[in-house]
Amino acid sequence: MTPVTIAPDLLAQLTGEEVPLADAAGKPVGYFLTAERFALLEALARERLTGEVALAEFRRALANPRRHSMADVLKLVEGE
Repeated sequence: MTPVTIAPDLLAQLTGEEVPLADAAGKPVGYFLTAERFALLEALARERLTGEVALAEFRRALANPRRHSMADVLKLVEGE
């Protein structure tokens, strides 16, 4: 992952554990997560991954351009 430097005025808007990001038309393009929230999701995902098949499936899912809400991701990670 390549780090992106965030301007102070934008950084001030990124409050809370997750913030939806949208383009100028209002279309969702992703989420900002705090470092703590990202680490938690990453740890949960790694905990659920076992073996090369699971790792390959995880990489395939990351490459999928389909967008998911944070609620969808948490359901997938938590196995609901």
